[in-house]
Amino acid sequence: MPIKVSECTANIGKFSSFWLGTVVSPRRTLKQILQENIWFGIGSVLLYDLLYVITAIFLVINHLRPVMSPFLLINEESYYFWQLFFTVPVCLFGWVILGGVAYLLATKLLKANSLFWNYLNVLGFSFYIPCIITIWLPETLVASIYPNAWGTPSLVSPFLDWVGQIYLWAGFGWAFALSVLAIKQVSGTSWLKSAFIALISIAVTMGFYIIFIR
Repeated sequence: MPIKVSECTANIGKFSSFWLGTVVSPRRTLKQILQENIWFGIGSVLLYDLLYVITAIFLVINHLRPVMSPFLLINEESYYFWQLFFTVPVCLFGWVILGGVAYLLATKLLKANSLFWNYLNVLGFSFYIPCIITIWLPETLVASIYPNAWGTPSLVSPFLDWVGQIYLWAGFGWAFALSVLAIKQVSGTSWLKSAFIALISIAVTMGFYIIFIR
């Protein structure tokens, strides 16, 4: 039993170091993640998923509606209630799409030698950590503290609308840049080819997410 506890503690410590390292030293950290079990990538994506469940709870409590009309046949009044249940499986499947598209483009189109699990592992950190910091955090602050501004930041301050847009696109830019680095680490392709793979992979994944996450 003490061995299992120590292993668990060590893995939590390693996961935390990977999380922080992706922010402050991504090149070295992503190389380390490549040597690790796929469960680290799963853990990173699950953290993202569970944080968004918390956001959905605030959205339900404050009776908020989707900022865009839903694609799914769910009325706007109860949309976020149902999103509580499908957030985790949708986000996990989106992660598989992200890694899967990157893997197929790299190995089938560009003939790179790499494993599917390696793409999943590094992209679980490189894409989702920036999204937590620059997308999840401000959305959750608005949903919990300024619910009246949900979807309309200018109700609080016109300046906040501009800041929010800059912050959002800076977050996507950061996620894209880290994902390019991650794909280059796995595939060994050039920066240009890695950027092409990242662009297509993220575009397909975001298209899938937009269908469900409103």
